[in-house]
Amino acid sequence: MKYNLLSEISTYVNDRIEVDNLQLGNYISTENMLQDKGGIIESTKLPTIKTTSAYKKGDVLISNIRPYFKKIWYAENDGGCSNDVLVIRAKDNTNSSFS
Repeated sequence: MKYNLLSEISTYVNDRIEVDNLQLGNYISTENMLQDKGGIIESTKLPTIKTTSAYKKGDVLISNIRPYFKKIWYAENDGGCSNDVLVIRAKDNTNSSFS
């Protein structure tokens, strides 16, 4: 089996989205990510800032707060997330899904 560095198969996403374009259902923060890769629940509030990080369907979102909780989500839609969530996007010819 061949192993690759994460940087060889994916990129860190720095895209931004206006909070006015988000809804509670497509805003992700560390608060609404479930531990042990358990998915997400709907957010209870949107941030009060103008823009936040953007993600696209198929991206992998990882909470960078208390990583031992393993808050990782495979995005099922497009949206925005807090700055405490890292957005990783697979490069071309790379399957971004995981189990």
